Amino acid sequence: MGFAQDPAVRWTMRRQPGFLGLAVAMLSWLSSPWLFASPSSQPWVPPTASGGSLGLQQALTLALTHDPAVAQARATKAFNLGSWRLQQGAFDEVFTFDGSFSRDTLPLASGLYKNELVRRRILRGVANAFEALAQGIQQQLDSGELGPLPECIETTITIGTTVTEVHCVPNTVFIDLEALLRGYEDAGLPEAVQAVRDAWRRQLETYLATARLVAYVSRQILRQQGVAPTIEDRDTLAYSFGLTKLYRNGIQLAPQVQIEAVRDTWRGKPLDPSFGGKGVLASYTSRMGFQLDIPLGRGGGYISAQSAERAAQAQAEASAYSEGATLQRTALSTWVAYYNAVAARERLRLFQETVTREEKLFELANALVEADEIAPADTVLLQARLAQAQAQAAQAREAYQRARVELLSTMGFSAFDPSNLPELSDALPEPPGEQELEALAAKLVRQELAAARPEVTAAKLAAKAASFLADAARADLRREVNLSFTAWYTGLHETPKTMAATRWWPGVTKAFGEGFAGPSAVLSLNFSLPFANSFARGRLASARALERQALIRQGDLERTIGLRATEQVAKVRERKAEFLARVQGAEAAAKSLEAAQELFRAGELGMVDLIVTEEALIAAQIAMVNAQLSLATDVVKLRYELGELLPIQVQGTEVRVGEL
Repeated sequence: MGFAQDPAVRWTMRRQPGFLGLAVAMLSWLSSPWLFASPSSQPWVPPTASGGSLGLQQALTLALTHDPAVAQARATKAFNLGSWRLQQGAFDEVFTFDGSFSRDTLPLASGLYKNELVRRRILRGVANAFEALAQGIQQQLDSGELGPLPECIETTITIGTTVTEVHCVPNTVFIDLEALLRGYEDAGLPEAVQAVRDAWRRQLETYLATARLVAYVSRQILRQQGVAPTIEDRDTLAYSFGLTKLYRNGIQLAPQVQIEAVRDTWRGKPLDPSFGGKGVLASYTSRMGFQLDIPLGRGGGYISAQSAERAAQAQAEASAYSEGATLQRTALSTWVAYYNAVAARERLRLFQETVTREEKLFELANALVEADEIAPADTVLLQARLAQAQAQAAQAREAYQRARVELLSTMGFSAFDPSNLPELSDALPEPPGEQELEALAAKLVRQELAAARPEVTAAKLAAKAASFLADAARADLRREVNLSFTAWYTGLHETPKTMAATRWWPGVTKAFGEGFAGPSAVLSLNFSLPFANSFARGRLASARALERQALIRQGDLERTIGLRATEQVAKVRERKAEFLARVQGAEAAAKSLEAAQELFRAGELGMVDLIVTEEALIAAQIAMVNAQLSLATDVVKLRYELGELLPIQVQGTEVRVGEL
């Protein structure tokens, strides 16, 4: 507000320091989300007055700053602003990120486990059979006797993607060779017999090498396969990025990107089936798409979707006008309390003047007694009157102190010593002129009064907030019908490489570039049909009742403001007439006392008459002060009812106070 203060006028205040308050403030700061929100305001602490001179303007300024009612109104506005922001948050864009790693560990199925055992048994049998075959061939080569091959096993060995076929030479081949050798011998062709035998030996050596190779390969494959697996591990690394946006027409859009990497293998085995692995490649799956939710019934449309936000906004603006109304009430109560204290000070001054005047009369009476002009018994009445005046002055001093305490209480200050009470520097104002009264009376128009009072505007905004909720409740009588549409593209990349941290990102990028297919889509319609629809009907009935209550409060407030303003105009005119009459009465009583004192000095007036005249003067002066106080407070109340006591300007939710 920026009021200039006289350097000679000092009005200081002390706040009660404490370690507890400092600790609470530090904990509040440390626990607050300061990166995303403003820090919380300090709690209200009543200041302590420290004495000194206090003017009306300064008292108003301090009261508007420290009155707990104003602090409470501002706290209420802060709460409503928070509620408004809370409702606005429903339409904020929300970025979501989900990351997870899971490992599913399962015992190997019995059928699969048996298959693995059978495969190893076959490999072991093949190795043994071909080893025996190689030994038989070696024996033939060592003995030099040619004959058929030992018993051979024909089979097919499949290890992962490697297929090995084992075939044996039919025995008929060897029978034909023996017949051929006998024919050559009978024909006397030893060279031919030797050539056939050499060819057969070379063939046996080839068979021998092949049998040993098959036996070796079988043993190697069996060694690579290792023991049969018993546990299956499935590792899944998943990430999800999304953005959710709710529009003010009720439609919600949620684009999303999902990434999933899966490794499915047997524990203790690599991915390659040649080395005992499961043979399932590590897969990287990507999914890009969006989901669109459209409410076709309840909750759809601008009226229903924005009702809570608009109602919260109207309520926040209403709380700003309520803060302005609280400031005006604080100014009114401070104004009246200050005038009451000033009037109490004036009464104290009058009673102190009465005591001084009684002391002088008592001295004069003693001088007249010494001059034998009055009897000594007449001074007893003056002495009793002096004691009465001193008692009245003491009561007035107590009333003045009580009025200043009440002023500090109204301003929101505390005091722990009588020296903390302020000394008032302003006096009661002069009565308003006729032109000023006529100008105030001309403003008794209902529309102008309603526009000038912030509490009326607050009531209108509260009714507006209730109407928003009622309109939304009326719109939500519809059944709930939601249309949902989801579309996405899917990418897949598979690799035999182990899923490691260094290979994760290249695999993910390939999932977006290889095997990308789509679009896939899902269209769904959800329909809810409550038969009685009691929830929606009850909500509508409650909202309508709140709206009617708000309108009633608004109309009643406009009515009572007009009545009180009309009453105050009449009271101000009456108070002014009474005050002028009291001024004349006090002036006449003062002249009467002066005349009575002159007559008393001349011995022409008795002591009783002098005391009666003096009491009439103090009574007239007190009545004049009371009439002046009543006139001043009624003028202040009239300006309050007309909305002119404190200039208030509300812009949105900001409240500004003009010059007093």
